[in-house]
Amino acid sequence: MLQNSVRVYRFAKPPNLLSAYETANNPWGLCCLSPKRIAFPGRTTGHVQLVEIATGNVSIIPAHTSAVKAVQLSPDGEMLATASEMVSPLPHASHLAEYPANVAIFGWERGP
Repeated sequence: MLQNSVRVYRFAKPPNLLSAYETANNPWGLCCLSPKRIAFPGRTTGHVQLVEIATGNVSIIPAHTSAVKAVQLSPDGEMLATASEMVSPLPHASHLAEYPANVAIFGWERGP
């Protein structure tokens, strides 16, 4: 995990780089792994990249309009929860999406 990229390695001597993905500025090192998928910030602020481990297919989810502050996959990798800090009177927003449709099934905001 770097400031602007996520790198996936196979453990070996030396480690074998399998994939590298560019991200938006990610100073919190956000990344979540399930047996099927990896989720981390996208290249565009507020977006999340969801990578299928078996195929390498990448889905881009436009989850927020401001920087993603948290990302979590369910244990089976079928649901994704994200949160952001919005620049508005309501500073915190959250989003819950179901895979593979990447359809938002719940969203909420709260005030300060």
